Amino acid sequence: MTTPVIDKRTQRSLDECLEVDRPVAALAYDYAANDHIPAHEHHKAQLIYAIEGTMTVITREGRWVLLPTRAVWVPARTRHSILVRSVLRMRTLFFDKTVTAPVNGCAVVEVSTLLRELILSMLKEPRAYPRTVRGSHLAALIQDELNFVHTLPLHLPWPKELRLRKVCEAMQRKPSLHETIGYWRMKAP
Repeated sequence: MTTPVIDKRTQRSLDECLEVDRPVAALAYDYAANDHIPAHEHHKAQLIYAIEGTMTVITREGRWVLLPTRAVWVPARTRHSILVRSVLRMRTLFFDKTVTAPVNGCAVVEVSTLLRELILSMLKEPRAYPRTVRGSHLAALIQDELNFVHTLPLHLPWPKELRLRKVCEAMQRKPSLHETIGYWRMKAP
């Protein structure tokens, strides 16, 4: 399956990450506040991380708000979108099927200082790094570090029922609302 064009600015690099025959591939891109990465999915698993800024990763199952000390694991073929909350310096890793997932499903993980530096170092390597040099060693260390990441209970489950989901979306758009349950009952179609 071909991933649709998500962002023309990063498409070539994204395609390289998804096509390269390596267990780990890294991508970096900076986004402006209020940018939106539309819903999409990849055939590789992804660790979405930002070294600066905040974002919200959205799937059908929930939402995850990420700060610079956190990342979200997104399994392969999981449809997701990203809302950029502030100027964002995203650094993301893609993993082929040989890499063991640190968790089942999507989850926020704590990014250790070591994992952060491994991610940044991986970005300095060619995507098709030779299998016997620094890039392959970094990939192996990243895979090993995934075995030790701590998952964090920062998942906001999102309702599947349409009326409740619309109410939650309205509350998220304007969190300063102080309406009663009766008000929301009347607003739900």
